[in-house]
Amino acid sequence: MIYSTAPAHQPARPTWPPLLFGLVPSTSSFAGEARYKIDTGARIPASPRQVYEEFTDCTHGREWVDRFVRLNTLTPDAPADQRIYEESFTFMSVRVRTLEVEHGRRWVASIDRCTLPIARQILQEATFEPAAGGGTDFRWRIYYTPSWIVRPFLKGAQRVFEQLFRRSTEQLAAFFHARQRLMRGEGGIPLQ
Repeated sequence: MIYSTAPAHQPARPTWPPLLFGLVPSTSSFAGEARYKIDTGARIPASPRQVYEEFTDCTHGREWVDRFVRLNTLTPDAPADQRIYEESFTFMSVRVRTLEVEHGRRWVASIDRCTLPIARQILQEATFEPAAGGGTDFRWRIYYTPSWIVRPFLKGAQRVFEQLFRRSTEQLAAFFHARQRLMRGEGGIPLQ
């Protein structure tokens, strides 16, 4: 893993390509209704608070989020459970609307717009539980209904997105492992 000092957050600017496709806004109850789900997790050597803050702020997002470009907070003055973000990746962008926040424990958000017609509805849920013996049991679930355009290619699309979320989860754990080694004085490139 390579650590750079490039900021993950960029000044707000128009999203390109534009967020042309609106999705059905989700509520937390969609988790129990969704037919499709991506479920990934990892044990991370950091406190739930630390993992939560990195996950929600993406301060070092380029280090662990697969294909991540930037995170723009569109409503920085809103309460944490009402914030709206635009996340940009090398191949698409999404508008994320936060629904529920339990700082250091749980984060739930609806994907309301996207540059690609990949789904009709998407809900994300991340949980951060204290692990036995220290660290965090991190779990990231994505509930969705694919769009009719994607349905003929659903198996391939599922594989691509499952790999993206799995790699991001693994890279988040690797990011904190590297940080822990650095704090123990085991060398490496300093984190900025």
